[in-house]
Amino acid sequence: MKRRRISAWGWLYRLHRYIGLVIAIIVLMLALTGITINHSDSLQLSKRMVESGFILDQYGIKAPDNPLSFKTNDIWVIQMGKKLFLNSEQIPGNFELLAGVVATNGLIACAFSREILVLSPDGDIVEQIKTVPGHIERIGADRNDLIYLKTAQGNYYSNDMLFSWKPGDINNIGWAESKSPPSDLIATIAQSYRSNILPLDRVLLDFHSGRFFGQWGVYIVDAASLLLVFLAISGSMIWLRHKFVSTRARYRKRKRNQSAL
Repeated sequence: MKRRRISAWGWLYRLHRYIGLVIAIIVLMLALTGITINHSDSLQLSKRMVESGFILDQYGIKAPDNPLSFKTNDIWVIQMGKKLFLNSEQIPGNFELLAGVVATNGLIACAFSREILVLSPDGDIVEQIKTVPGHIERIGADRNDLIYLKTAQGNYYSNDMLFSWKPGDINNIGWAESKSPPSDLIATIAQSYRSNILPLDRVLLDFHSGRFFGQWGVYIVDAASLLLVFLAISGSMIWLRHKFVSTRARYRKRKRNQSAL
């Protein structure tokens, strides 16, 4: 049986059809992400953070190793990077290196290099004390619950809720010491830390450009864009040919009808 020869227009029809099927998924992704990005402000995508561990792993976002951890009155205060956590609750703000934590009058005093942050047991910020006598190295308390600071400029204590400081000896002081917290608490805090870094609009932009899938993803999106151009041109050519053929057929039919009269 003799095989039917496919014309150039037949090949164009087939290419148009198959290329459309191949890039349909990519076009759908580009359309959906593009529409969402256009409404980024109203959807507040820059304020919505990605919590998916899989996506965070793709960006290489990890929690810092060896967090600083202190325990007082059965409450853990843990610092990861510049983030501070009271048990598993994050305290708003970014903080310098944590020097130690002690309990004072039912509150929690967290000493950093240049300030002391006073927290309630529920994690509310009660006071931020920035008038400290020097660069804080350690914080501790004596048997009378007086708070002591060891600084680069000397040793000081406070007997008025940390508002003023006096030089003092550091004998018999219980200095705050870093301890290892439970592994499940560290895992919870690590996930919380990671989940407050990557905004959703960044991920959508990377999906839209193909960068989420690496350099090959960019090439694939570029190729899909070029194929869309081909589909637009080939589709226009097919429509114009169909229009031309239909018009010519109608013209011939009209001529035949006129000749028959």
